[in-house]
Amino acid sequence: EFNAEDIVFTAPRKVNDRTQVYLNYTGARRWGWETPYLKAPFGPSSYQKGDTGIQDYNLPLQAVARNPEEQELVDKFFSEFEKMDQRVLEFAQKHSKMLLGKQYTDQQLDIVEVMTGKCVRKNDRYPARISPKIPKKRDKNNKIIVPISPDILAFHKTPEPIQPNSFDEVIKHVPRNSFVKCIIRPRFWVVGGKCGVSLFMQQIVYPE
Repeated sequence: EFNAEDIVFTAPRKVNDRTQVYLNYTGARRWGWETPYLKAPFGPSSYQKGDTGIQDYNLPLQAVARNPEEQELVDKFFSEFEKMDQRVLEFAQKHSKMLLGKQYTDQQLDIVEVMTGKCVRKNDRYPARISPKIPKKRDKNNKIIVPISPDILAFHKTPEPIQPNSFDEVIKHVPRNSFVKCIIRPRFWVVGGKCGVSLFMQQIVYPE
């Protein structure tokens, strides 16, 4: 049901030292997607956030359907994500003075593209993929709670949600090349003269 043309970007504004942009969809500020079942070729992946020594986690998901009859749905899903990436690029060019530190023209869109992140990653050798981040539990002051644990709900062979206690638990339940369904949400980011949209997981259905 997702239509990338229905996304409305709010004008960038400064709040303290941060630049904020919201993505509204059909009038809603908080919204997200329920993905089709998608292939998780590597299972959850971890990577270090800069030189902080802190590990972040995401779940790469390829545009590969669980069943052949679902491939058309998956292709449409990724097609709309690519349209969203193009809209983000055009928005970044229009507001490049505030988002990127310098105003770029329509003819300089290729320069803006280098500084604008994409949700869909493409490679000639592999299917297109998205990589929603798995958020960490935080307190009321937005500080990460220790011991670190994922802030998502999981479902496994039952309609009752499970609150994973650790990232190792999520890794155990999502082996390589399994198929999962997720609820993910978008967030616009502006950091160091670059910008884009990141995806964050809220819920996941573990493979059986």
